[in-house]
Amino acid sequence: SCLSRNRDNDGDGIIDRDEIRWYMASDIQLIGVFLGSYGIEGDARLYQRSASDQQSGDKDKWRQHIIASNRFIYTPSEQADWNNSNKYPRVVWAEEGVNGSNLSYKSNTEQTTVFSTRCVRNLGYYMEGGQRKDITLAQDPNVEPVPYATVIRKHLNTDGTVTSPYTGAYDDNTFYVFDCSRINLASIREPVEGHELIGHDENSKMACLSAAFETAPMVNLVGIGTSYTFNGITYNLQKIDELNHYLDASFPNLDSGFRVCPEGYRLPNVREMSLMWTSLAAMTTGDHAYLGTMNDNVVTPCRTHWSKGFDGDATKVNDKWGWGMSAKHLLMSSRTQTYTKPRCVKDITL
Repeated sequence: SCLSRNRDNDGDGIIDRDEIRWYMASDIQLIGVFLGSYGIEGDARLYQRSASDQQSGDKDKWRQHIIASNRFIYTPSEQADWNNSNKYPRVVWAEEGVNGSNLSYKSNTEQTTVFSTRCVRNLGYYMEGGQRKDITLAQDPNVEPVPYATVIRKHLNTDGTVTSPYTGAYDDNTFYVFDCSRINLASIREPVEGHELIGHDENSKMACLSAAFETAPMVNLVGIGTSYTFNGITYNLQKIDELNHYLDASFPNLDSGFRVCPEGYRLPNVREMSLMWTSLAAMTTGDHAYLGTMNDNVVTPCRTHWSKGFDGDATKVNDKWGWGMSAKHLLMSSRTQTYTKPRCVKDITL
C-alpha cells in the first residue's frame, strides 16, 4: 500500500529508486508520531480507536498494533533472542504509545489478530555543504532529514568541569542533553522547574516534551529505600505505583526532608523516557547501561500512568500501572513492579 502511493515522475514506465517518496514507517518513526501527537490530526495519530471501541472488551477493537518496517535488534550485551528478533518485524502497540513486540509473540491476553501499517514520507531539510536544503529535492534516496530530536553526550569530570561533547566509553559520570525544539510547538509543554511533575496519564500535556531536557549522571543518583512514611501513610517507594502515589501526596515538594531525585531534577515522563531509550539503546559506547538493568522485572520508573491501567480505567487492564524501561525494553510495568534507582531529568534552555 505504501509503494502504490509513489509516482513515475520521469514517465519511463518504472518507479525508480530515486522516485520513491512514500515508504513503510519504522518503529522509531512510529514512536515519533506519538511524541508529536498534539500537533497531529486525529486520523493521523498513532492510536485512532473511537470512544466506543476503546470501551470495548474485544482486544481487536480497543488495541491497535502497527507493523513497522524494521526488525527489533537487542542491545549488544544480550543477544539471547537474536535469532527470533531477526525473523519477525517490529510491532508498535499504539494503545501504549511507545511499547511493542515482535510480530510473533505469545501473550494470549494481549495478542491481537488485526494489524495495520503506516506510510510516511520525508519532510523538512537536510544539510549539504553547510547549507540547509529541502529534503524532497534530494536526488540521493539515502539522504536522511535532520532528526526531530538530537542528543549530546556529556561527561561530569572529577574536578567539576564538563566535557561536551563526550566521545569516550560510558561511565557513571556520563549524562545527556536532548534538544527537542524541532518537534511541533503544539506538542511542546512549558518547562517545569524545581519540583516533580503533577501526576498524569499519557494524554496530558504533562506527558509532552519540553524544548530541551538534561539527565542527571548516575554518580549523582541514589537508591531509594523500601519504607517511607509521610503524613501518616507508609509507602514502599521501590514499587512504582506507591512511589508515584507518594509523589502525588507530597506535590509540589511538600515533603522538604526527602527527594526522589537530586535537587532540581525529577522523574521523566513517558515521552522523555521513550526518547532516552530510543537514543541511548542505539549507541555503541555502552550507554544502554544508563537505561537500567538487563532484568525486565526490575525497571526504571517514570511519572506517567497509563490511562487504561490501574490508576486510569482500571477495568481495562487492572494489573498495569504505567511505563518503565530496562536496558532491554521500553515496557508497561505492573503496579508492584520494583526498581532500584530512578533516572532523573530536568528541563533546560538551550
